[in-house]
Amino acid sequence: MKKLRPIDHAILVTIACVALSAAVPAMGQESNLSKPLADFTLDDLFPSVVDEAAKATAQSWQESADVLVRAAEERAQSIAGAIKLKNGELGQLKIQAKSAKKKKDFTNAGTLEGQLKTEQIVVRVLEQLEKLSKQQLALAQSWQTVATEMSAFADTNLALDDSRDARIVRPEAGEKDQRIDASGYDAFTLHTNQLIKLGEAFSKFGSEMRGMGSQRKSLLRALEKGGHVDAPPR
Repeated sequence: MKKLRPIDHAILVTIACVALSAAVPAMGQESNLSKPLADFTLDDLFPSVVDEAAKATAQSWQESADVLVRAAEERAQSIAGAIKLKNGELGQLKIQAKSAKKKKDFTNAGTLEGQLKTEQIVVRVLEQLEKLSKQQLALAQSWQTVATEMSAFADTNLALDDSRDARIVRPEAGEKDQRIDASGYDAFTLHTNQLIKLGEAFSKFGSEMRGMGSQRKSLLRALEKGGHVDAPPR
């Protein structure tokens, strides 16, 4: 069965970098915040937090997530096929064991009962893997969503650039109004809403990662309970 690539560490490192870049302006781009209020611009309040690198990251994540989704789907199909095959074998063993008992062939019946218990354990392990596989697919799909929302956020951030020089102070009588216009307001609103959507996508992604961790622990406990792994003393 095809294994998913280890992605946890790389993803978390990248998320941390993106989160930091969203919290502060790029190094060397801090504006002068001691100037008169009349000189303040929209960019002083909400400096650009991402650039083309974010767009490239989103594209890279999208490509990686697409690979993971395909791998997770193939794994799910493989596990489902294995469960179906094993259940068929279990059915045959039950018939053979019943027939051996009916014929009073107790030696053969005992052997078949042992095989039956072994195959039942295999099926239980496969069922745990099936749950884990579904969680892996959900995680990969969630990563796709993060990539999509990140790309959209980079687009809305770029669209807001045309309005970053807008002033924030109401003009005096006779002065030109340099505040953001209707299109700038819409661009700012879209940018803000997209930031929220990106945050929600990250939150969902984190939830799926925690879910996968829980499923992995459940599988390990099942293997330990069945004596299939030698757990260290606690």
